[in-house]
Amino acid sequence: MTGTETPKRHVRALRTRREFILQAGALGVAGISAACHLVPASSPTPTPYPVPTYLPTMTPSDTFTDWGWPLPYAQVSAKSVQWLKNRGWWPLVVGHQPFWSGANAVNAVLEFDKLFAVRGLDVVFLSFQDATATVQGFASSRLQVCTLNSSLVAQLIQSGAPVAVVAIVTPNLEAATVVPNASHLQSLSQLKGSASAIGIVPNSLADTYLIVSAAVNGLTVGQDFYLKALILKEEATLPATVSAVVPQEPVVSEITEQLHTGRRIDVVFPYIFSHGNLVIRRELIESAPDVAQALVDSYVEGILFVRLQPRSATALLAKRPDLRGFSQSFLLAQTQSYNNLYKPTFLFPFVDFWSIEDASVTTELAAAHQLAAPLDVPTWQRFIIPTFAQNSFARLGWRLPNRPPWIPKDWTGSVGRPPYPEYPNVSNMRQPQPWPESGDLTRPWKFAGTTYNP
Repeated sequence: MTGTETPKRHVRALRTRREFILQAGALGVAGISAACHLVPASSPTPTPYPVPTYLPTMTPSDTFTDWGWPLPYAQVSAKSVQWLKNRGWWPLVVGHQPFWSGANAVNAVLEFDKLFAVRGLDVVFLSFQDATATVQGFASSRLQVCTLNSSLVAQLIQSGAPVAVVAIVTPNLEAATVVPNASHLQSLSQLKGSASAIGIVPNSLADTYLIVSAAVNGLTVGQDFYLKALILKEEATLPATVSAVVPQEPVVSEITEQLHTGRRIDVVFPYIFSHGNLVIRRELIESAPDVAQALVDSYVEGILFVRLQPRSATALLAKRPDLRGFSQSFLLAQTQSYNNLYKPTFLFPFVDFWSIEDASVTTELAAAHQLAAPLDVPTWQRFIIPTFAQNSFARLGWRLPNRPPWIPKDWTGSVGRPPYPEYPNVSNMRQPQPWPESGDLTRPWKFAGTTYNP
């Protein structure tokens, strides 16, 4: 028996755990969300994690999948698999949110095309309706991998959870303030002194946008307007109990472009660089770094698959029960908008950029009493770990860029100081950014049957 084989006497136990996990996802998510509430520490005392120095053995390859991943696949070690089993983390559990455009398509590819399995990992996916339930699962270690917005990562850091940000998910995902078509509201500033109720999914990326947008527009939450907690499905109905709702994609486009029942009066782009964070348990980095590398490699490969085959990815996405109300053409438009417009280097967790942006955001959240305390730039720098994305880029032969692909060379803005001047995003881009361009590669790379040279 090899080190990666499972003894027969353990097969039923592993299967039982898998069944339990999947049943929990199908039946227990609402209960987890309602029963648990993570209360961050009143004063953050984050652990000063060292920067990992993991460096996998890599041999440059001239053989690639059609979507550009170099072959053969690197395999996780038998030692790391055994460590996962000893921790009760076999299979690994990935938490995902179907109502998160861009990331949902990548997760569908990862799950249904078994991109983790080809690297020797056993993984199951657990679906969550909102981020609050996801963070509870991560904090309790029931999830080892998930996507979270920065406000929830901040809560995990402040609570002492062993979290690490290893990649960026769907940067500049649209969130917006949406009103019924007949509303008199034309801009967010009209909420001044209105005492209006604004519908929001608590702890969501859209929630974060509204807090920062209000501050920039001179509005005070709880004074000029107040927040009314809704669930995603309620937001889409534009309930009469609120003057506006603040969803993120795909619900923004569902209301404004599919149902045609509402319109935008404010959007996220001038206020924050909205994004999700691909987070993993820190124990994986410390005790099984090849597993952490396999997770990031799989995520990068999933992005490439969607880039080459958006229709195939959308067909997989359409299998999600929660998304069956959307047409495949609608899901395809979302997939292309939030996966394929930017260069694929969008996933890189630029430490200097994101630590400044997220420190600025948490300052506003703390001022609005939505977070126990802000997190400063040095703290964020300790929890954003670019090592594994660097290794993925090295394996691909991609040159490490010096800035995110949506920041032009002549951009006049300053990160962390909104409002931001215009920059490329889904609201103004008419075609994908060219990739690869001169200087993007360090050695030949093959994609869709074409070999690109440095």
